[in-house]
Amino acid sequence: AKVQDVIAAISNDAHQMALANIPSIVTQQIGGLVSVSAHGTGIEIPPCDMQVVKLTLVTPSQGTLALTPDDERFYFARVGLGALGVITQVTLQCVKRHKLCEFMWVMSVDELIRKRTQLLTAYKHMQWLWIP
Repeated sequence: AKVQDVIAAISNDAHQMALANIPSIVTQQIGGLVSVSAHGTGIEIPPCDMQVVKLTLVTPSQGTLALTPDDERFYFARVGLGALGVITQVTLQCVKRHKLCEFMWVMSVDELIRKRTQLLTAYKHMQWLWIP
């Protein structure tokens, strides 16, 4: 499933859940999101792979493995870049649904560097893009 599909499925009125951290690119597959340790926004929010509590990995040599934090292979597979196999299923720890309010500013790189610490302290989520 794509990240955007998971978000839609868990945020409905029946579940009222959200992902603790959401990447900028929500069209990627959940397995890919986990495999590359994608991050969302916020200095205090762990990367997306930290939301995984269980995963199923299909390997070329050991077949299908159901991995949890009790198995050290879980940690290698979680950010394995696909080297150990293909992640086919994940169980994610979700949080209660919440709303975010977006503010947008345009500033120079120099101003951003000066204000970076202040902004990261003031806001739980931060994202910046450089457009040359």
